[in-house]
Amino acid sequence: MPIGQRLTGGLRPNPGSTIRLARHEQVGWVLGVWIPCLIYAIVRYNVFQGVEWVHVPLYIVNKSVAFAGVILIALAYAVGKAFGGPAGSENVRAKAKFLGLAGFAMITVHILMAMVLLSPANYAKFFAESGKLNLTGEMTFLFGVLAYGCLLIPAIATLPYMYEALGMARWLTAQHMGYGTLALACGHTLAMGYKGWFDLASWPGSMPPITLLGFLAALAALLVKAAQLVRRGT
Repeated sequence: MPIGQRLTGGLRPNPGSTIRLARHEQVGWVLGVWIPCLIYAIVRYNVFQGVEWVHVPLYIVNKSVAFAGVILIALAYAVGKAFGGPAGSENVRAKAKFLGLAGFAMITVHILMAMVLLSPANYAKFFAESGKLNLTGEMTFLFGVLAYGCLLIPAIATLPYMYEALGMARWLTAQHMGYGTLALACGHTLAMGYKGWFDLASWPGSMPPITLLGFLAALAALLVKAAQLVRRGT
């Protein structure tokens, strides 16, 4: 038995864990998603809406990071299967794993930034006159917390040798919790911004709100999965 196998008690590694994406590919995926999100946020909020440029480092970056995080997670579950070979292959699983973990990291950063920014001065629509959260704020953060809780499950399942420790059925169930994250992300963005989605005249520069775009990104991944299930059933 090889030394590495003796040290791990003969446990089998997680599917896709034996392949590591090249560094330039990792950087390309992250920057290729985040930079356009950042540019969009700057143009919409700073250029057209008139948000002061001093708020770019945290307030604007937070919006772009949240948007990019949802897109990366959606890619992990929807488009990730279209890159690198047949569905279920090690190469595809490696890409899906990286995209999912990159999205998890982005959403974690978003949560930390949001905690710093959370105040009536920055997010007046979340607060009542008393200073407490109103219904919009309560529902927004409820969906957000639940979405992150669901996201933690597949993230933990990517730890080394969790596939063997959990068994195939439970490991796949843990991975599928990401769909719960996407559904709850739809609820999070809907509760946060739906009031502005239908008032097109209020869109700065005629650019849709990031909450709407994030909702559509998460919904698209869920629709891809639903279509896949329908094809399997027919």
